[in-house]
Amino acid sequence: MNKCPTHNLLNILGKKWTLVIMQELYLNKGIRFNLLLKKFSRLTPKILSQKLKDIEKEGLIIKQVDSSKIKTTKYSLTKKGEEFKAIADSIKSWNAKYFDKKLRCNQIEECIKCQSFR
Repeated sequence: MNKCPTHNLLNILGKKWTLVIMQELYLNKGIRFNLLLKKFSRLTPKILSQKLKDIEKEGLIIKQVDSSKIKTTKYSLTKKGEEFKAIADSIKSWNAKYFDKKLRCNQIEECIKCQSFR
């Protein structure tokens, strides 16, 4: 791992789909894999599975398997992942202020619906 904190952060969160997956998990606590797959229609099951594994490896999300009747898998943010929301909101506000004046979002829900994120 690099000694630069900025490099480390970008290495984790700068990967394609990571932030929008985390944002979706924030909005839908305990969301199932198949529902995530529907929300991100451009992702294949293999790619989504790998992205979730990568994010889980960093300790930002947790995978919960319920094998009662039908095996279901849910994903949710860990405490570490939930703490990132404040940083994401700051980045979104900074971006809206200086770079994206036409698309100022007031709520996180608006961003997840935005087609530019998909």
